[in-house]
Amino acid sequence: MSFTPSEPLGTPNQPLDFDTTYRATVSAGALGATGDAGTEYPYSWTFTTIAYPRIIETDPADGEQSAKPWGGLEIEFSSPMDPDSITDNFTISPPVSETAVYTYWWDSDTQLEISFPIQPSSDYEVTISGDVRGRYGHPLGESTTVHWHTRAYDPMVYLHNVGQVVTFNAYTETLAFITVRNVGQVEFDLYRMPAAEQLLWHSREPRPALDVGH
Repeated sequence: MSFTPSEPLGTPNQPLDFDTTYRATVSAGALGATGDAGTEYPYSWTFTTIAYPRIIETDPADGEQSAKPWGGLEIEFSSPMDPDSITDNFTISPPVSETAVYTYWWDSDTQLEISFPIQPSSDYEVTISGDVRGRYGHPLGESTTVHWHTRAYDPMVYLHNVGQVVTFNAYTETLAFITVRNVGQVEFDLYRMPAAEQLLWHSREPRPALDVGH
């Protein structure tokens, strides 16, 4: 496209194509808002229009069978979207209370997170309506459904102590309290610790890493 000195720079007289690179040129002699002096040389530049709005990628991906058991669904769009258009234009299965669902947009409204409570080892489905619109009013046109299954929580073993070194009464029953998750069995081994190493643990000097069992 080009502009002659007598034409104002403004909106093109017809819509530009999506995802297309254009070169614009202003001829020499273009006048300013006031005065009779024009530009001495022509000036050219290029720009690329946005892509038609569509969903590029989701996390989790459709059909994923070992998704993280927290968060929700992240969606990447091909171009900036109208954030308000997501309202009432998506569904979650199993159903979730509306007060527990949050939406966040970022990266110039091309990234969307739909956050809701997620459970481990569970199936989920989110459908994005084709009525969701791009920034300039163009709809997605067709609905997109994403299915996924969350994995179990990672195994965890936590020994409840008041510090790194704990003393117990030898004349009473000693109990060790632990928190476990997705662990079938926990075994403990006892080791003797030389007196010199015990003093190191209790001193204020930097403490070396010691293998004292598990």
